[in-house]
Amino acid sequence: MVTRAAAETLTREGHPVRTIASALPTFSFLGALVTDVAYWRTSDIQWANFSAWLLAIGMVLGGLSLIVELVLIFTRRRQASTGWWGIGVLVIALGVALADNFVHARDGWTSIVPSGLILSAITVALMFATSAMIANGDRVRVGDLP
Repeated sequence: MVTRAAAETLTREGHPVRTIASALPTFSFLGALVTDVAYWRTSDIQWANFSAWLLAIGMVLGGLSLIVELVLIFTRRRQASTGWWGIGVLVIALGVALADNFVHARDGWTSIVPSGLILSAITVALMFATSAMIANGDRVRVGDLP
């Protein structure tokens, strides 16, 4: 017998690939935001290099997360009504991250402050929203259990 607390934590997907696929780009973009703040406070150019690399890694991992979400929707393992919203926000987040990559390609102080820092913060907020949509879209209600 499944208790109410256990039922609320069950997910429709038994494999952790979705959770990992949405968490890795989120933390890469969060790391880019942290290194942007470090550059803003210290003016050490190495922090800008770290930010550029973390943004590039986040873009690659975000693309993989997008592929995982699309595969799950098209194989009908995920409800399309909740999945498309998460994919939409993920695409917007990746678009903002791409713009952030272009801003970080500039030279020196203007690559981070203020536009790179703002775009990094927006990207992190959108990625947290995407992760929340993915997590909430997979919850199983007690009444839905067989």
